[in-house]
Amino acid sequence: MRINSNYIIIAVVVLLLIVLNALGMNFPMPWEDESDFVFQSIAFANDNTLFTNTLSDNRIIMWMQPGYMIFLGLIFKLFGYSFELARAVSWMLYIGAYIILALLVKKHLNIAGLIALSLTFLLPAGLAVANVARMESSILFLSSVSLYFLMQKRFISSFAIIILGVLFHFNMLYFMIALAGIFIYDFKYANDKKISQIALFSKFDFILLAISLSLLLMYLIFVYFNIDSYIHDMTYQFGRKFHRVPFYYSYKKLSITVFISLLSVYMFFKHQRTHLLFSLYALCAVLVVMIGQEGWYLIFEYIGIALVFGVLFDYFKNIYFRVIMSVVFVFYIYGNFTGGFANMKPVFYATPYIDDKTVKSIENIILDYKSSHKIDNMTISFERKGVDLLFVKFAKKHNIQIIHELPEKVEHFRKVDIIIYITRASDPGWLKDIHYLRPDRADLIIVSNKNSDIKIIKGK
Repeated sequence: MRINSNYIIIAVVVLLLIVLNALGMNFPMPWEDESDFVFQSIAFANDNTLFTNTLSDNRIIMWMQPGYMIFLGLIFKLFGYSFELARAVSWMLYIGAYIILALLVKKHLNIAGLIALSLTFLLPAGLAVANVARMESSILFLSSVSLYFLMQKRFISSFAIIILGVLFHFNMLYFMIALAGIFIYDFKYANDKKISQIALFSKFDFILLAISLSLLLMYLIFVYFNIDSYIHDMTYQFGRKFHRVPFYYSYKKLSITVFISLLSVYMFFKHQRTHLLFSLYALCAVLVVMIGQEGWYLIFEYIGIALVFGVLFDYFKNIYFRVIMSVVFVFYIYGNFTGGFANMKPVFYATPYIDDKTVKSIENIILDYKSSHKIDNMTISFERKGVDLLFVKFAKKHNIQIIHELPEKVEHFRKVDIIIYITRASDPGWLKDIHYLRPDRADLIIVSNKNSDIKIIKGK
């Protein structure tokens, strides 16, 4: 019986919605990066600025392009802020990326490639990206849109999308390799070398390009007026990256990149445009991980390998080769399913990382301290945890300033009135080594190691 591939896509979308809703804030736990970005989105929603005293008392933090923060801020303008909404935006972008890639694989490759891609999107590393307020889902979505346009030879629109994506994260630049590679291919094998015959375009393409270039110009002007902060913050970001040797010091990682590169060259000279384009996209996705070397990027590698599997399965018809590939891919998927993400395993429909009762109890302690000490402009900090995003409305209502701590090389630590130090048994061990309690930074220390368990270890 032939399986209808549309049913697979629909089933995966429904499953993703169920699974992501079940994860809540348990996987990943409220992450510090979410606060790094979401507080600027809140500032943009409320005051049309990316400056927030939560991150700095004297400048705009500029260690990331503002596209994601502004995009999320616009959503907050429309629907109001909530931590759940911030994560739901990532859900929608992640699922949107799956739908686009799945439809392309269904149309141009085969059902085996579609199944491989679908399994990849269900890996823990993918679920973590889909359920966190970071840029990866945005880049995944925009890169898939860029691939869609390249399939249609709409180079102008693809280029415009890449420009737009760069305003979200520099990782989008890697996908220029796919655009350049497939353009060279089309130019080489075109009967008529005229650009108008190689690249298809309409008014829509030029309007999209004009919008992207206008937004890029606005960003450059923004950088010009904040050049000192930009240089300071980007020096920190690129300093971290440049200290890392590409490919994780690993011949295995290097061999993956070399293999996909050779596959792309092979498909180029075999006149296989579709297979070449999928291979080039896979190469770009893998390079995001191999060069950037962040755990959040892993899903790009997995998607790239799934697409390579689809290309090989479609091009090589030998049944034994297909069986071997399928077995290897199944073991690959199994290993990444059981490996979790950053030493964390998905937890479904469990007690939240911090429940409403615990949140309310902490809020009451803060208000009691504020009242008894007659503090008008109280400051609180959550020791680099994204948990502070659950207290935004409370803090605003009671004129309390949340101070979210950034790495010291970006912004110096500030002393606060109260530190709330929250840990849970589910925290990965490496996180406990990085984030530790510093009692000298506050007059009152509140500690919660599990829900309904709150202790004051300093102050009264």
